Amino acid sequence: APRRAAEIATGNAEAAFQRMLAEPRAQRRNIGRAFPLVTHLRRLNQHLTALIARLETDPMKSASAKALSAALKSALDTANGALAQDATIPPFEPPETILVQVRGELRHAAAGHEGLGALVGRIVSDVGAIHFAAASK
Repeated sequence: APRRAAEIATGNAEAAFQRMLAEPRAQRRNIGRAFPLVTHLRRLNQHLTALIARLETDPMKSASAKALSAALKSALDTANGALAQDATIPPFEPPETILVQVRGELRHAAAGHEGLGALVGRIVSDVGAIHFAAASK
């Protein structure tokens, strides 16, 4: 159910962006901000879906995986707040130390999880791009 809700929300964002593009040029606002947001929301949704599909068991119950999840959630919450309030936010600081730990844990996880470290890296990159787009005015 959460995956479907994310797909619907992303589809709604894309539809809103298309409506935005259909407006007369003089009335368009924030196209430069909306485009990367919609693009990276779609990528984040796809990468999270791929991660979920690849994890038959949950090797990401470690403290570092939880810390990475919390850091990414905080960055997305900050971006969401900035968009809602049209506020300025500080730059995204990728949690590199935690990411290195998670990638190391994934390398030592059960067979069949090759490439998950790169996928987690893409998720961090997507969150950073969303945060950057929200910070841009």
